[in-house]
Amino acid sequence: MAIVNTQSEANSFVQVSPLLASVRDISSGMTADQRLLVVRQLATLLEDYYVHLPLKRSSLGIDPVQEASLLVDEVRFIQSDGDFFRRIFGILKRLRDRHTALRLPSPWRDMVAYLPFAAESYYEAGRRRLVVSKLMADVGEPSFSVGVEITHWNGMSVGRFIEALSWESEGANPFARIATTMRSLTVRPLGYMLPPTEDWVTLTYLTPDGIYHSATIPWRVFMPPGNSSAASANVTSSGGMAMFQGVDRNTLIINNTWYDLFSRRGGTGQTSTITDSVRFQTVKNDAGEFGYIRIFSFDVPDPAAFVADFARVLGQLPQRGLIIDIRSNPGGTIPAGEGLFALFTKGKTPPQPVSFRNPPAVRPLGDLPMFLKWKRSLDMQLETGEIFTQGFPLTDPGDPALNGIYPGKVVLIIDALCYSTTDFFVAGMQDNGLAYVIGVDPVTGAGGANVWSQRLLRQFVAESGGTEVTELPSNIDIEIAMRRSMRVGPNDGLPLEGLGVFADRIYQPTRRDVLGENEDLIDLACRVLSGQA
Repeated sequence: MAIVNTQSEANSFVQVSPLLASVRDISSGMTADQRLLVVRQLATLLEDYYVHLPLKRSSLGIDPVQEASLLVDEVRFIQSDGDFFRRIFGILKRLRDRHTALRLPSPWRDMVAYLPFAAESYYEAGRRRLVVSKLMADVGEPSFSVGVEITHWNGMSVGRFIEALSWESEGANPFARIATTMRSLTVRPLGYMLPPTEDWVTLTYLTPDGIYHSATIPWRVFMPPGNSSAASANVTSSGGMAMFQGVDRNTLIINNTWYDLFSRRGGTGQTSTITDSVRFQTVKNDAGEFGYIRIFSFDVPDPAAFVADFARVLGQLPQRGLIIDIRSNPGGTIPAGEGLFALFTKGKTPPQPVSFRNPPAVRPLGDLPMFLKWKRSLDMQLETGEIFTQGFPLTDPGDPALNGIYPGKVVLIIDALCYSTTDFFVAGMQDNGLAYVIGVDPVTGAGGANVWSQRLLRQFVAESGGTEVTELPSNIDIEIAMRRSMRVGPNDGLPLEGLGVFADRIYQPTRRDVLGENEDLIDLACRVLSGQA
């Protein structure tokens, strides 16, 4: 649901939004003992449960367990919430893992810092340019409008500014670093990110008539109401689906805030009957008519219903060829993404297996009914010395009546914001030869894991007789990559984490794509489907 629907409402909304400067010093009221408990729990989770610990130590040359242990000794000297959270974020961001994150307490978890515009990039003559693509409200400068090119941010060339800021992101590769930075340039959920360092930004921008202007715009705070898209994205899954999550929740909140504030997800067409995260239409060019589906997230409560409704959507579209656009999709429920494989083939389409890391602390989990498949290799750790358990899929075969219902060719459109469940989906489609992949970036975000909350892990540890994972104070939560995924087919055995899925073809967006409805990108995809490109 959009928060504002008219320009007048938007201007009023911005004016009454609190300035970020006015809330910086709000405290969550945590005590020194509570901070110590959080750090000790972080060290426990990283050392005993974090599935990517060996990979991160090897590929990044870091030791997050040692960093957390050192912070245990130093936490008594930390005087403020801001300094404490900054130290925790420092440890987690060096993991380059958007799954493993600290979710801050109230009031921060309920706040989103924002500027009243969005900026996106396109290429012209091989040069990347940043333009204002959406404008929520007046910023006090009549020349600041959709289509102006931002050249400088706080006095720094915007390219250098984004590159410098990107080192504070969790991107697993250079493309993901830039993509996550670009996505959060004007929207930052304060439950998962530190506030911007500045209270306002000063922009230099170039209007279409070739004249440079400047504007100073303050950061403001959005408190998503309960009926907003951003508020729904900020609710972690519960019940049976909680253990099947694969999502970058920070980006999900950003995406939904874009929708709330700018009244536009992007693109036209009909919406799925069970989720507004799927939009579809028929597109056409000289090559013919093709189906087009945009999937904004896989964050759905009922994967089987999602797959069945997706099958219904496919039946309404041209059967010759299909474009599935999953740019900026941060994931969701893993069986929702993997459940789509069967719709495109009558053959066997194995989901990706996932495995636990195999330290002593994880072994008791194998006694729980939901993890019995992994029990044998957990119990044999001493005999085998294996770091990881055997791998088994999270996704059931699904309804066989839906197998192979779509006969046409498929093109996927990806970028480096595709993450987690979306990584699973792209990998499965590529590994099983079900789709040709066009990338706005060369590779996906490289999130290859099933993510659990500390709250969920605490429940399972308690059920298996453990006591080392304890309740966190102030409604804080820590999300952790718990089971890692492995690819199949020609990439059998390769991890997704840190590597991602590479596009078969790279595409550079045009100005018309960014300011319009992706016309040039869709035209290319249609020509690929028809064999003309």
